[in-house]
Amino acid sequence: MSSTQIFKSDLAFIKLFQLFKQKYRSLARMSGTVSIIDFPSSEIESIASFLGVSSHALARKGIVSLNSFEQQLAQSSFSSYSLLELVEDVLGERLQTKKDEQEMLQLTKQAFLNRIYDAMPEGGWWVTHIKLGMPDSRFIWAYFKEDAEQAFHTILLVYNAFCQRGRNGYERLPFFAQRTTGNPHAFDLNTHQGKLLLHIMYTYSNSVLNRELSFPKTTEERNTLLEEFGILRDDLWNFVTCSGLLAIHHEKLHPVWEASNNEQAALNMPMKELLKVQKVFPAQGNKVWIVENSSVASELMDACPNAAIICTHGQLRMAAWYLLDLLIEQGCRLFYEGTEKVLQL
Repeated sequence: MSSTQIFKSDLAFIKLFQLFKQKYRSLARMSGTVSIIDFPSSEIESIASFLGVSSHALARKGIVSLNSFEQQLAQSSFSSYSLLELVEDVLGERLQTKKDEQEMLQLTKQAFLNRIYDAMPEGGWWVTHIKLGMPDSRFIWAYFKEDAEQAFHTILLVYNAFCQRGRNGYERLPFFAQRTTGNPHAFDLNTHQGKLLLHIMYTYSNSVLNRELSFPKTTEERNTLLEEFGILRDDLWNFVTCSGLLAIHHEKLHPVWEASNNEQAALNMPMKELLKVQKVFPAQGNKVWIVENSSVASELMDACPNAAIICTHGQLRMAAWYLLDLLIEQGCRLFYEGTEKVLQL
């Protein structure tokens, strides 16, 4: 075989062969044409010289046929090369078709999943879901392509942290992160770890608990999912408004709740403070009225100052659910938006 250094040292052929590579990748054969309209005249002249045509004619044509190039190659001192062999030699790589690349990608993905499963077989339900390639898992595969080794170790870190979550009570997200990883910012939701933490909770809810959740997209949905696993991201902004309710704290009436009831004042109760009380019940009777709209709730509070009223301000957040659980424990009847339908919680 003749030395291919002549092609390796000429930028015109390097650029041309890169185009041949893309054509081969697409068609799985050395065929078709490539455009050289953006090549400068000096590079077109080099290519034309090899093809045995005038540079003016080649520039006007603006394309190079791979079949024509291979035919010319067979008549040159490089006749021992096929066009594929020549391009691979000059570019210093084995060319792959899209099909080859997809097959190789599937093999590396499967090896990646097998490695994760071997490291955490009891978490196979998560591995199985990731393997499905659903839209909610796309960021994981993007992370895999970016840095497979780092993705592997991060997935293990998140899984181990998930297994260490508290079984009783609530824990604030930074403290959970510090306790399980040594870094209070490990699970900030804009990080790979934070996104994976949400993903494993979402997957566990659907795959193990047999729920039908959608992957959380809004801040409220993310906070709610974390809270369902005992992790609080914001226990001050997560609040519920109520009136006509009393609470027990350390076996005594809570003074704040008592004062609110005495003054017939609405109370914005954050999750932070709800966690401190042991019981909640209506100041009168056992009926509690629940509404979403704050204006409607305010009107009801004015019209019925002695009624036990809860305003959720739209979709129920964890503070509202927690308060309702406390009321159910006391045998209260819960009425939603004034209907006689008792909430089934």
